[in-house]
Amino acid sequence: MSLLIRVHVLGYKDDSQRDQYRNDLLSYCKILNIPLPTEANLPGHNTFEIYVSNMNERRLLRILRAFWVMESLNPHYSVVVRDTDSDPEFF
Repeated sequence: MSLLIRVHVLGYKDDSQRDQYRNDLLSYCKILNIPLPTEANLPGHNTFEIYVSNMNERRLLRILRAFWVMESLNPHYSVVVRDTDSDPEFF
């Protein structure tokens, strides 16, 4: 199973604030030992992706729980999880 986690940065007013939210996201991932997200090639430059494949279920659930906690505590992030095998139109 191959999953794609997309984190959208929302509600920023200028590029410096977007960069601050991006740095906060990268720091959050480093602290929790989550693979670092890469910037998606989408308009707006506010979407970051993490490809999760060949990972045991325990670690995957820990990563998903961490992102859901981040999303619930911070209104500037939105997290979307998709199965890349069954949803080819997501790209």
